[in-house]
Amino acid sequence: MAGNCSRRGHCLLSGLIGIGGGIILSPVILLLHWGKMKEAAAVSALFIWVNSAAGLIGQFSKE
Repeated sequence: MAGNCSRRGHCLLSGLIGIGGGIILSPVILLLHWGKMKEAAAVSALFIWVNSAAGLIGQFSKE
């Protein structure tokens, strides 16, 4: 399925435009036939969850 972030351009692109990797990664997975629709949706949901958890932890650690 999805490879290492350092070997893929989606991480750089998602960082440059300021959106989560799941939005960029799902179409890439589907277009390059790295996985099926359910797998792409699962990976996207995982990326969104990790980004949300990191933001929440960051907010709590500021205090």
